[in-house]
Amino acid sequence: MGAAESTTPPARQPLWPLLAAEPFRLFFPWALLLGLAGVMLWPLFLAHQLHFLPAVPHTRLMIMGFGGGCVIGFLGTAAPGLLGARPLGKYDTLWLFVLHAAAVGSCAMLHDEMGCALFAATLIVLLMMLARRFITRTDMPPPGFVMVLAGLLCGIAGAIMFALNLDFKNAFCFRFTRLLMNEAFLLLPVLGVSGFLVTRILELPSRQTFPESRMPVADWWYIAGEALLATALLITTFTVEATGEIRMGAGMRFCLIMGWWLRDMPGLWRAKTLGTQAWMLRVGLGFIAAAPLLLTIDPRKLIALEHVLFITGFGITILAVATRVVYGHSGSLDQVRQVSKPLRWITWLAILAMSTRVSADYRVSIQNSHYFYAAFTWAIISLIWLRSVWSKLRTSDPS
Repeated sequence: MGAAESTTPPARQPLWPLLAAEPFRLFFPWALLLGLAGVMLWPLFLAHQLHFLPAVPHTRLMIMGFGGGCVIGFLGTAAPGLLGARPLGKYDTLWLFVLHAAAVGSCAMLHDEMGCALFAATLIVLLMMLARRFITRTDMPPPGFVMVLAGLLCGIAGAIMFALNLDFKNAFCFRFTRLLMNEAFLLLPVLGVSGFLVTRILELPSRQTFPESRMPVADWWYIAGEALLATALLITTFTVEATGEIRMGAGMRFCLIMGWWLRDMPGLWRAKTLGTQAWMLRVGLGFIAAAPLLLTIDPRKLIALEHVLFITGFGITILAVATRVVYGHSGSLDQVRQVSKPLRWITWLAILAMSTRVSADYRVSIQNSHYFYAAFTWAIISLIWLRSVWSKLRTSDPS
């Protein structure tokens, strides 16, 4: 993926033991395949190969499948290491995979309540696994992980509300449930890890890095308190938007996102770009901030403009972070700062897919064809990413 390969590449291990040893090796490709399946539901429907409107299963496969699978793979791999605790075992990984597959499979087969309940159970089981390791930790996680925990709790709450059909109770519950599950579940973890992981990728100073210690120091508590306050304010913006004040809620969220990044990563937009991975990540974060700003301009096109967040915001950011994780765990960190043509193609194709999908809702005459184009473009993105990292997913870090 870079300009040059290491002179002594790490040896590959048998596939299944390696996949089970680190959750990202199993969940990242699985999540990409689920996302590919999710977008292809629309071309199948428009080609009259499906006899149901795929709006709900499409959303579930993209948020629970693609987004949720990457979150589980990332946290299942990174969190034990940050805690200085034992990693997840192969049976832990298998148990999470079976639950996650059952959840998204149920949603895909239109058993939505069961699928949402199983997804909530998947996240609860993940939290229980991490809680056991927190008890036996030798180090504290970065304080921003308060927001990561809040994101998981939002995902659990949203999934349970869907499972109990509470989203149909009234208009407020309908919108608030979707905001918890579809946006807060992914946005809060992105904000939470940015001050620790994004600063590392962009080689910026991080205020969330502390000496190894089992007990938090005073500055850790201070930053964690800021993260908790930001979390409460973010959920408030979703509450405001759910009342129907879309422009106000989105505007508040834009200010909050930018304010948190200026506080947590003051050099985010000024630092020199170091390789394609860093550039790709900055593009994704830029679209995450731009999405609510665009909603303040035209809240009538809510569903269309949400895809700015989903495709170019979450999509590019998740793939950039996933690439970094794969490189870091395959002995390929020496390639991180290099130019990568596949990552550049992925980024520009994601922008194309987003533009095509958003424009589809502005002109009825092109809607169906643009749904096709957007879906197939995302499918190409998925295949490019899988092809470019497959050998590294099968390669362990010799160190």
